[in-house]
Amino acid sequence: MPTLLEDLHALLSVQAIDTRIERAKSALNTLDSGADIAAVYNAGKAEFDALRAAMVKAQSEQKDAELKLQSLEEKRTEVEKTLYSGGITASRELDSLNMQLDMLERQRGDFAPKQLHHVLLLLASHCQSSQLQLAGLLHHRP
Repeated sequence: MPTLLEDLHALLSVQAIDTRIERAKSALNTLDSGADIAAVYNAGKAEFDALRAAMVKAQSEQKDAELKLQSLEEKRTEVEKTLYSGGITASRELDSLNMQLDMLERQRGDFAPKQLHHVLLLLASHCQSSQLQLAGLLHHRP
C-alpha cells in the first residue's frame, strides 16, 4: 500500500499535468482563428474588384470617345473632299453636302478638342490611378 508521501507525490504529478493542460487550453484560446485576416482579405478583395471594374470602365469610355472623334473627323474629311473636289455641280447636292458638313461640325463641337482633351485626360488619370491602386493591393495581399 502506498504511503502518504507517495500519494502526495502522485497528487502533485496530477496537479502539474492539470496545470499544463490548462495552460495549453489557454494558449489555444488565444490563437487567432483567421476570421480577422479573412475579413481584411475580403474587404481588400472587394476594393480590388471595384477598382478593377472602374479601371475597365474608364478605359472603355476613353476608347469610345477617341473612336467617336476619329469617326467624325473621317466623315468630315470625306464630305469636304467630295464637296471641294469639283465633281458635284447640282446645287441641291452641294446644299446637302454643306448641311452634312455643318451637322458634322456641330457634332464635332460636342467633342471640341479642348473638351475632348480634358475628358481624355480625366479618363486617363482615372485609369492610371486605378492601376496604381490595384498594383498596391496586389503587392500587399495577405
